[in-house]
Amino acid sequence: MHQELAQSSSSSTTSRSLLDRKTMSIGAIIVVDVQSLKIFIMDYLQRNSLLLTSNTDANQLTCSILILAKHLLSLGYFEKEEIPALIPLLMKIMNTVKDEHHPIIIDPYKSSEFIEAIMAAKLNVCYMLDMICDYRLDRRITETLELFKGKMEEKSTLPVIESKENDKIGRIFRLFEFQTRDYVPLLLDLIRYDNEELSTSAANLLVRHHSQQQELLKALQNVQILVNEKLVHTFQSVRKHLTFLRRAITSSSIYKQTGAITDSLNQLTALCITKSK
Repeated sequence: MHQELAQSSSSSTTSRSLLDRKTMSIGAIIVVDVQSLKIFIMDYLQRNSLLLTSNTDANQLTCSILILAKHLLSLGYFEKEEIPALIPLLMKIMNTVKDEHHPIIIDPYKSSEFIEAIMAAKLNVCYMLDMICDYRLDRRITETLELFKGKMEEKSTLPVIESKENDKIGRIFRLFEFQTRDYVPLLLDLIRYDNEELSTSAANLLVRHHSQQQELLKALQNVQILVNEKLVHTFQSVRKHLTFLRRAITSSSIYKQTGAITDSLNQLTALCITKSK
């Protein structure tokens, strides 16, 4: 078995591929060129944005590509410069297209064997748009805090909000902006589908779209600003220990790390005691 894997790996090195296969004695390891994979996904979505009921196999493939793109997006492989190019492609897939070439008259909103893959693809699009909304909120929080920091460092007696600050705030809300003229009708259309999860996801996106300012204000209320080096050091220590504990509890060798876990918990406790004093 290992010989077959090694032969397959050696023969594939002569051709350029998205996957670079390498073998070891314990089995095959697949190393993915993420940048090439993203280029492939973007190119595929540009050429296959229409989901027609007569193309069931193609719709299933598109759904699989979207699932792959969703995982890459959730893991942070799409850079902030790449997301704006991804948004219009996703919105094209959201559009309901009447297939005049299908031999059977099909209600595009009712669940059937021809519509199932289309619904699944659009549901994954909703998941990705929700992730983009989360990322957009995080960027807006960061930009707002940078604006606040710059204003505080000026130590000026001028009003907090001036015309130039209004322009900056407007720019913050234009980050990863979805065009209402196109976006809202598409979401309203998705709500009509005979799929509870899809219609619910579309409705949630519609609510988020119309409550962006309230969403940002609520998020800012939960922001804690670290005003001195001691608080920064405490925060970094807590984050370091919590990251280690999260990884430890999901590790198969957790029982071998009891000493390190105990030490980490003791250090967190010491931080709490110091804070209370």
